[in-house]
Amino acid sequence: HQSETPIVSNRFLGNRTALLVSGTIGDGGELTLRINGSVEGSTTLTQSLPMEPWVMGKDGANHTRYFAGSIGEVIAFNRVLTDAEMAMVNRYLSTKWKLLNDADGDGVFDLLDDYPDDSLRAVSMNRVSATLNQLIGVSQLQLWLMADRGLNLQDNKVVAWLDWSGKQNHLYQNQGDLLPILFENGLNGRSVVRFDGLNDQLLLPTGRSIS
Repeated sequence: HQSETPIVSNRFLGNRTALLVSGTIGDGGELTLRINGSVEGSTTLTQSLPMEPWVMGKDGANHTRYFAGSIGEVIAFNRVLTDAEMAMVNRYLSTKWKLLNDADGDGVFDLLDDYPDDSLRAVSMNRVSATLNQLIGVSQLQLWLMADRGLNLQDNKVVAWLDWSGKQNHLYQNQGDLLPILFENGLNGRSVVRFDGLNDQLLLPTGRSIS
């Protein structure tokens, strides 16, 4: 989407390193990008979100830039989360994917931090990770994709990625040469869906939206 200034990240944490990437768009079009809980940059959108088919793996339906890499999980909401809700989602993903993420900057990784959104408290005993039911309880959950469940495969290629949000925003692809590939144990012992950066893409059916 067009913005006043693009957000560009040169961060490199090594090959095959898991990243927790989150973006929020405020009511005024303010876009904020976070990587592993830390703000990477922000900008203001100069155009409203386009009414075009939602595509994973490609920069919009009418562009030719493709994503090269692996995706293990996608969670989307149609509102900006509170700090506490964002911390809960980050905690769930950090624990599940064994991410060395420190959202509150207190020097204790979220995986070990009972208070990942409070830089003044950090307890690494009796920690309790967020559960599926807790996340589903966050209102306006619109899309939840997990590479370790809900995949329809054809010769290990993904023809459908089922949505666990309850909104039935499933992603599909029926062209064999555009199918991304499932890699079991692809990252930290968990499955990921890998896009080749050439033409792999999954589509949300026409008429559906996650906004």
